[in-house]
Amino acid sequence: MSYIHEQVLDQIDQLKKEGKFDAALKLVNRYLVDDPSNQTLLMEIADIHYRTGELDKSAKPVDFLLSQNPNDPMNLYIKGIIEMDKKNRP
Repeated sequence: MSYIHEQVLDQIDQLKKEGKFDAALKLVNRYLVDDPSNQTLLMEIADIHYRTGELDKSAKPVDFLLSQNPNDPMNLYIKGIIEMDKKNRP
């Protein structure tokens, strides 16, 4: 897994705070090309899709991470949150 500079992560967070989810997703994808298994970036994608209400899309990166490490407690927790929200949506 390659390192993602904290300034990049701060920029992604700022874009999300401003509601600029498409720009945040483009920035994440720019770095994800170099390291498609980067857990931090994959979780950013999950978060962006979760915040925009695209729960199926938010589950995909989490599912990928769980396929790599099925017992990771944080990924299991996040997957549980997404699935719970899916069931509670009208």
